Amino acid sequence: MRKAFSSIAIGLILLSTVVLPPFGILTFGTSSMAAGVLLVSGLHIFLFVALCVIPRQSQRQSSSVLLIAAVLVAVMTHGAIGFMINDDFDFARFLQSYLFLIFFLLGAFFFALLAQRVPNFQADFAAKLVFYALVLSSLVEILHLSPFSPGGIGPHVFLYSETSHFALSFLPFLLYMTVTASPRMKLPLVLLGYAIALILQNLTFVVGVALVAVLVNSLKRFLLLVPIAALPFLFTNINLDYYSSRFDLSIDSNNLSTLVFLSGLERAYLNFKDTLGLGVGFQQFGIIGSRGEAMEFVAKLVGTDSNLLDGGMVAPKFIGELGFLGVTMLLAYLVYFAKSARWLHEFSMSEVAPRDCRRIFFLSCFVMYCIDLFIRGTGYFSSSGFLFIASLMWIWQSGNRNSDGLSAEY
Repeated sequence: MRKAFSSIAIGLILLSTVVLPPFGILTFGTSSMAAGVLLVSGLHIFLFVALCVIPRQSQRQSSSVLLIAAVLVAVMTHGAIGFMINDDFDFARFLQSYLFLIFFLLGAFFFALLAQRVPNFQADFAAKLVFYALVLSSLVEILHLSPFSPGGIGPHVFLYSETSHFALSFLPFLLYMTVTASPRMKLPLVLLGYAIALILQNLTFVVGVALVAVLVNSLKRFLLLVPIAALPFLFTNINLDYYSSRFDLSIDSNNLSTLVFLSGLERAYLNFKDTLGLGVGFQQFGIIGSRGEAMEFVAKLVGTDSNLLDGGMVAPKFIGELGFLGVTMLLAYLVYFAKSARWLHEFSMSEVAPRDCRRIFFLSCFVMYCIDLFIRGTGYFSSSGFLFIASLMWIWQSGNRNSDGLSAEY
């Protein structure tokens, strides 16, 4: 009974980590997930202190503290240089975001430390509980039971103000579920994610599910999925204009999502070029630097500078704000992305029962953050961003040992 209660409690804590940041936007009308992320970071710092999880000073944990310190020093140094050479530098915004970053990194670090103390079966239960809770949230929206959009589907998904925000939370758990599932359950899980993505009509969601399908299936099985994926477009009334308009990557497009996507890329390039690779500074994207032609079209289309500060995805924000440092970080991510994706694919094909579900969970969060980076993101401080930083801490602490083989750990 005690184990069951603690398993449910851990699952609810993980669920709150996922849904509190987007729920803050919906309920309090905030412009970002930062307020909810602040609560989540405080929750895990409190839990760390309340449970007296005072770790022994191991080399790996010490190196994680050094990693946090190195990131903070680099951001502060870069910001100080930007402040000295740019008169329009918003130092108050930088300082506020920098203090938030400290809290954010500590919260993610303590989350990773707390995860080390969670038994494997409870970690698996918690991830599955969140997955089914998110599936239930999508059903609430599909059945028109959501109090936030009672007239029909979208743009809300129950506790989420945007369908893309829901997708960013759902996809890491879908990947975890399919990687750890038995061979006969992988296809139903992928099709479940695909069906939800199509009904909610969100391209970010569809792209994410396609990536999951690639990661958990052999090439032969994935090719068999392609005609199945095409059937809904042939035999249902799915709005093809929605998808075709988003693939029209031209500045003359009248689609807001496309223009926001192009604006992020354009402003990243302009700010990188104008600052000779230095970048405009942490959290200065959209505050200073070139606006670009695409943003002018966005302003004419909707009357506001939509996604001016977040760039529509995280990678352009990295490049525009941090310059060469941001590019280096993205290249490092891509290297570890390829390594982690390969490991998850090999494990999914191995049909071996997992001995450490936490490893699979954190690698799933790490890999699926590519959607935030390159397709649709909400800025640095989001629930998916929090889990990504926690996954970085986990990988750093574990040394990513035995990542090229299965036998040592499974």
